[in-house]
Amino acid sequence: MNRLPEEVYICECWARDGLQGEEQFIPTEKKILMINRLIEVGFKRIEVTSFAHPKLIKQFADALEVLKGLQRPPDVTFIAIVPNDKGLN
Repeated sequence: MNRLPEEVYICECWARDGLQGEEQFIPTEKKILMINRLIEVGFKRIEVTSFAHPKLIKQFADALEVLKGLQRPPDVTFIAIVPNDKGLN
């Protein structure tokens, strides 16, 4: 018999996955506003951005600014994708 896990974690991915295919750049302030609203409605794990090269995915050219502009509740975990070593720098 299969056992179900005792806990399941849901991660909201809209800000990263949903925006990466958008052709038109979404202003940083709008991204911050929308992510802060996700926090306000109760999401505890949010994939907020990616440190992909802005030439490849222009939506993430403001990754650091987005992270700096977010509310910081102690019970919310933010996730940022780093696709390669260059993204770490």
